[in-house]
Amino acid sequence: MKKDFLELKTLIETEPIIDTHEHLSFVHASDRQNLDLLSFIAIAYVGEDFHSAGMDPAAWFEGGGFEERCDKLAAFIPRVKTTTYYRSMSDAMMELFAMKKELNASNWRAYDRKIREAGVDKGWFEYVFRKKCKIKTVLLDQFWNEGNLEIDYDYFVPVLRINMFVMGTHNEPDMMGCSAFAYAQKNGKTIASFDDYLGVIEWAIIEHKKKGCLALKNALAYERSLYYEDVPEPEARRIFAIPKEKLIPEERGKIQDFIMHHILKLSIKYNLPMQIHTGIQAGNGNMLENSDPIKLNNLFLQYPAARFDVFHAGYPFSSALIVLAKIFPNVYYDLCWMPIISNSAATRILDEALDMIPNNKLFWGGDCMLIEHVYGAVKFARSLLFNVLSARVREGTMDMDAAKDVAVKILWKNASEFYGITM
Repeated sequence: MKKDFLELKTLIETEPIIDTHEHLSFVHASDRQNLDLLSFIAIAYVGEDFHSAGMDPAAWFEGGGFEERCDKLAAFIPRVKTTTYYRSMSDAMMELFAMKKELNASNWRAYDRKIREAGVDKGWFEYVFRKKCKIKTVLLDQFWNEGNLEIDYDYFVPVLRINMFVMGTHNEPDMMGCSAFAYAQKNGKTIASFDDYLGVIEWAIIEHKKKGCLALKNALAYERSLYYEDVPEPEARRIFAIPKEKLIPEERGKIQDFIMHHILKLSIKYNLPMQIHTGIQAGNGNMLENSDPIKLNNLFLQYPAARFDVFHAGYPFSSALIVLAKIFPNVYYDLCWMPIISNSAATRILDEALDMIPNNKLFWGGDCMLIEHVYGAVKFARSLLFNVLSARVREGTMDMDAAKDVAVKILWKNASEFYGITM
């Protein structure tokens, strides 16, 4: 490899990262007491590929002892090992656990032992997070824990997920079981009126910002369409007063739309960007049409002072999101999760994005639950950056200085400036 390309590769492999999006929930050794090989794989995105390939989801935890369940798993590995999900997990496992061979029937126990040993190693998370991933900080979305601010600030800054507020006007939980009314009660707040409800939302945003929250997070594409009609406040007040058993679907949608617009106004008031899930949804089975980023077009137009960090490259609607990020100054393009969804698609998408979007508007994050999975995402993201940028240098569409500049921007500089994170 020529010296200048080696310098680019070294730069990309050693630069720190500001990770715009993770769901890391197994941080300390006490969190991983029950984590074994099977749960390690089931928690990874590749678990969904095993199900898609025909494996019964119950096979992870039911139907015999450890060896018997591993044998069931073995039958499906040839079907999924070609996916980027599997390859990113496998590469990370082999390197971090110093295994010479990929997972197979002869080394179930060895991998399982390594995972269990890591689980009781109090320095393991720190080692992988700092030394291997070289992460400075992570914007943490705790979808399982409504409004929780008890996080480890050495590693994370909080993000407030808004689903429970948009979906919960009639004392009903969002799809993760999080409830705006339960959140209010837990924090000593009473919701007896529409104004009370709006007040709890604003109070939550204020409290989170006090504790270092840097963004709001909309993951509503898992539950409904991303199109939000601009509903007049009197109509929303009328609907709020209707008993939930008498609500019709149209009314539910309208009050959800109003709350989303209301929260966007608060995001401007408190200078908090809105992260939005678009494109591919985690899990097996959903309404993909709901997550099309084109449905957000009216919000981008109506709220030019709001800032939008739009996730997952919009895949498979990536070109549409690229155009939106190109024509709207307030729309930013986040490649989080994309490098481990499809290496080939991520390569094409990043190359297309660099052709069209100002390069200060590109971010990256891992979007994983376990630190080992994050490392797999980091490896694939750094490799993606080198492959795309070096190819552009070779073909003459970018010089080496520009390639180095773009690499640093995507790894940390853009997120630092957008979110106000000091490096």
